[in-house]
Amino acid sequence: MKNKVLLFLNGEPPKTFPNLSDYSLIACTDGAFHYLKRLGFPMDQLDFISGDFDSHSGSDDEVYQEKFIHTPDQDKTDFCKSLEIIADKGFTDIHVLGASGGEQDHFLGNLTVAYSYKEKLQIKFFDEHSEYFFIPKNFVLKNVNQKMISLYPFPIAEN
Repeated sequence: MKNKVLLFLNGEPPKTFPNLSDYSLIACTDGAFHYLKRLGFPMDQLDFISGDFDSHSGSDDEVYQEKFIHTPDQDKTDFCKSLEIIADKGFTDIHVLGASGGEQDHFLGNLTVAYSYKEKLQIKFFDEHSEYFFIPKNFVLKNVNQKMISLYPFPIAEN
């Protein structure tokens, strides 16, 4: 049974979309909503769009109003607010696109948010170069012969 979530953030848009049928829930932040429309993403596949919607105007966006979840809290990032909604819906396996690219401080901020959820959510970031995720204490990599793998202690490595 599929129980994965696909979440789009407002970073570098993906060049291609994954197989949408692999996901039980598909969501985006309000910033990612703009590039998804521009790239021709099938908007009927979105389950929700979260954010403060300060950049939305015009009747075009009104078509999607029923999918909007208004999250105006300025003390949290859109990524954090989206994770809260996803966790409240009972999902734990989340694939994130658009978390990197552009300003690296945004990617580091996204990693920090993901780190704060690492005990209850399995978050995996994907971009055009790699995939990034937090490994559990006991972890085995298989089928990696001749592949580049980087391990980075975030925030520390022990033993």
